[in-house]
Amino acid sequence: MANRTATLYIHYKKADGTWAYAKPVVKANGRLKPLSVLVEGNEKHHPEARYKVSWYKSGQKRFEDVGQDADVAVAALNRREKALEAIAAGLEVKGEGKDKGRVSVSAAISVYLSDAKDGKAPKTYSSRKRTLELFGQSCSKIFLDQLETRDILDFRGFLKRQGFADRTVFNHFETVNSFLRANGIKDIVPKHEWPRFDEKPVKKYQPEELAKLFKVANERESLLFQFFLGSGGREGEVARLKWPDIDFKDKKVLFVSQQGASTKNRKSRPVPLPDRVIAALKKYQSGNRHTEYVFPNGQGGIEGHFLRVLKNLAHRAKLNCGHCKGVGEKKQQNCKEHAVCGEWELHRFRKTFASTHLHNGANIRQIQKWLGHHSLDVTLAYLADEDDTSEPVRKQVNAAFSRSLSPR
Repeated sequence: MANRTATLYIHYKKADGTWAYAKPVVKANGRLKPLSVLVEGNEKHHPEARYKVSWYKSGQKRFEDVGQDADVAVAALNRREKALEAIAAGLEVKGEGKDKGRVSVSAAISVYLSDAKDGKAPKTYSSRKRTLELFGQSCSKIFLDQLETRDILDFRGFLKRQGFADRTVFNHFETVNSFLRANGIKDIVPKHEWPRFDEKPVKKYQPEELAKLFKVANERESLLFQFFLGSGGREGEVARLKWPDIDFKDKKVLFVSQQGASTKNRKSRPVPLPDRVIAALKKYQSGNRHTEYVFPNGQGGIEGHFLRVLKNLAHRAKLNCGHCKGVGEKKQQNCKEHAVCGEWELHRFRKTFASTHLHNGANIRQIQKWLGHHSLDVTLAYLADEDDTSEPVRKQVNAAFSRSLSPR
């Protein structure tokens, strides 16, 4: 009877310098504890270790190196078992028996995620990792050169069956295609076959909304969101902002491109700040000189919950829209009673920053520079709907219908 099982091992270095195989440690929730080995009842972390998938072929034990990421290793194990089941059922698995020199999907994922971990923001790395975990669940192919258009389209169907929203399906699909392009596989799915979604434009905050928000904010909250508004900074940039990045003399901030807070175009950029924000920063600094970051968390490190702070503040200010349902914890909350309103997002401060400058005469190229957009087309798309709210357009609309909509 054909063998249908595969086993996951962890290959680690012992105290005497020799290498050995052991079973990886499984946590109470069923997931692997990263790079941890259990030997003779003792658990120990081994940063040098690597995961190996093992199976029997023609009576010989085979091993495949699947990297150091625990989730990628489990996905590789699942793919190998699917291939073994197919062979046991008499099906042909393309490429089996000619493995030498070929790149496995799991190995390619491991390298791709390793590069992302080193060069991308933590949120970007986590997002890519989650996408490729899902791809591992969907795809049964072992090697990259086995992948076909049908496999990627099946991934699209898999995502829809999981209940993901159209935009989320697109994001996962796009990430997998980026992974494939990084491995030399381009245009595997024609554009007309890509998932579609209705992209809603980012809305700007209205002055009256912000006035109510700041009215109930404490000093730190007020300064934090005034800074988001007045600088147009991204969340990661603001979270990693340090006091030396604030130029009090020339009244500007320097957003520095750094690991975990890339400015996307990989260039640091200065942004002028309003006098009111500079004055508030000076006052705040007088009581917070000991902190490395301008807006640290409670332990003095990088704050990772700005969005939660904003939603709680909006809830206190009674600014929730009241229409959000099935959101928040376990998707069982609504924004009438909880701080989960989808109308309050950090990115809307960037849109408000850009549109405010546009309506006050700023050059579009200058706005592009302040936002840190690599292309003018991105900035133009960002502000595409702004003319609809300008005073000249309002006069034009009202004049066009002045007779047909006149009161009786």
